[in-house]
Amino acid sequence: MNQLFSLSLSLSLSLSLSLSLSLSLSFFLSRSLSFHLSIYLSLYLSISLSLSLSLSFSLSHSLSLSLSLSLSLSLSLSLSLSLSLSLSLSLSLFLSLSFTLSLSSLSLSLSLSLSLSLSLSLSLSLSLSLQGFTNFDTECFQKYGRIWGIYDGRQPVLCTMDKSMIKTVLIKECHNIFTNRRNFAFLNGEMFDAVSVAEDDAWRRIRSVLSPSFTSGRLKEMFGIMKQHSANLLNGMKKQADKDQTIEVKEFFGPYSMDVVTSTAFSVDIDSLNNPSDPFVSNVKKMFKFNLFNPLFLLILFFPFTGPILEKMKFSFFPTAVLDFFYASLAKIKSGRDAGNSTSRVDFLQMMIDSQKGNDTKTGGEQTKGLTDHEILSQAVIFIFGGYETSSTTMSFLAYNLATNPHVMTKLQGEIDTVFPNKAPIQYEALMQMDYLDCVLNESLRLYPIAPRLERVAKKTVEINGIVIPKDCVVLVPTWTLHRDPEIWSDPEEFKPERFSKENKESIDPNTYMPFGAGPRNCIGMRFALIMIKLAMVEILQSFTFSVCDETEVRRSPEQTEYDIIKHQYLFQHGQHLFKHGQHLFKHGQHLFKHGQHLFNMVSTCFNMDLF
Repeated sequence: MNQLFSLSLSLSLSLSLSLSLSLSLSFFLSRSLSFHLSIYLSLYLSISLSLSLSLSFSLSHSLSLSLSLSLSLSLSLSLSLSLSLSLSLSLSLFLSLSFTLSLSSLSLSLSLSLSLSLSLSLSLSLSLSLQGFTNFDTECFQKYGRIWGIYDGRQPVLCTMDKSMIKTVLIKECHNIFTNRRNFAFLNGEMFDAVSVAEDDAWRRIRSVLSPSFTSGRLKEMFGIMKQHSANLLNGMKKQADKDQTIEVKEFFGPYSMDVVTSTAFSVDIDSLNNPSDPFVSNVKKMFKFNLFNPLFLLILFFPFTGPILEKMKFSFFPTAVLDFFYASLAKIKSGRDAGNSTSRVDFLQMMIDSQKGNDTKTGGEQTKGLTDHEILSQAVIFIFGGYETSSTTMSFLAYNLATNPHVMTKLQGEIDTVFPNKAPIQYEALMQMDYLDCVLNESLRLYPIAPRLERVAKKTVEINGIVIPKDCVVLVPTWTLHRDPEIWSDPEEFKPERFSKENKESIDPNTYMPFGAGPRNCIGMRFALIMIKLAMVEILQSFTFSVCDETEVRRSPEQTEYDIIKHQYLFQHGQHLFKHGQHLFKHGQHLFKHGQHLFNMVSTCFNMDLF
């Protein structure tokens, strides 16, 4: 909730700042640049802010009504405010300096105070009404059935929970039509050639080079490295437990995941649990500060034509300083190996370096076999980010499910004690044969899949089961909702590992359970992640049990749900009242705009200039 508040507050305050800066810039330009350019820029700023109103209507296609009302109010008021500022600017171009200064001060004060009040109103509305994409998908499924359509900004999206269509999109036609994910390529920065965003032939080549790294033989070789770090994890948790303090599991699972990934990928030992200030750790955490309410993301989502401009300006979804750090660090490691300053390695980086032997290129420099130097670095970076966050989050959800279902944890500990009696060391082969552990992990991934949504983009118009999917349309599989479909899963909200027992597993349609995705473009590191998670959980449960504490956010009760409904009803009524005021102010803004147009025409006539 605090995150939503800060995000929405940041969004509104950034709008306030942009208005203030626009005004200041305009007055500066009016004194130092030509009249023609000053007028042009002020009108451009006004028009661009006017487009924000259309953004709110686009949002109404995919967000809750109360949220849309709040956004409409905020953006409508901002529109009228921007028009007022534009009018003030036009006046400043030919009125006295003293009048200009007083008018600019008044407009600036109005901008800041009004936008701040809007920030607080919008923040409250967001905190109370934003249910997230997963709940929205569930609501659409309940209302429209297994297939429905939405707009993400201006992008049409076909959402499907139809098993036949899912199989066609993710598996049958993956290579021919639905090869690529939705890709904001111009904002990936240096990550443009990572396996998760690469497209078509480039993706196939990169995937074919990486796949041998995840065979059973390779993973078994890395198991010893994983055990070293699971021992560090266990020791760290023991120290905390000896102090009789509550353990925040994510604070332990995150460093464990980081250490395993960096060790197996580059043979770099960070020991991030004991060295939380290590540059690798701090930079990875910075990377995951990205969120879907990033103004840059919203700008691209609703106004995609701005993409090439942002690309030229070197904007990226990912912090440039963070990417520069990792690319520089990995380039240094690679150069040392190229110079022969290393012993035999079994890590992913060495495997990718070996792929360069016998490299070939087509005319024009297109790679045909191994990876380029830049591609190697990109795969290494994406492996760090993907392995760190997804694994630690999955482990945290698993710990939560065990803590809230102690009978399941007791049964799992019984299997562990049978397979590894007297806290015996964990062996790879025995770990892979633990049936109930598989059931527990699979059920946790059903409730909390790594990828709550899967997306593919149609490369050409195609018809599937009588539904025409146009070229460039995004096909979305709402995995979270699919995994909780009551027609597929009995008591879908309950944690029941027995669903995945040998007797029941055969009846599960693979097109209804896909926590790591499905088809040729599923998560390439799936088996690696599962082994890492299983090892850590078994070693922890040999010595500890999980339990909830006062800080644990346990699943909501029906009474809490009813209370939330009452809160949303109040918010809706409050939003209606605010929206009426927004409509009134918007009409006032239209009136001001007409006066601004009239004034603009007068100035144009007086100076007899072709402004455009």
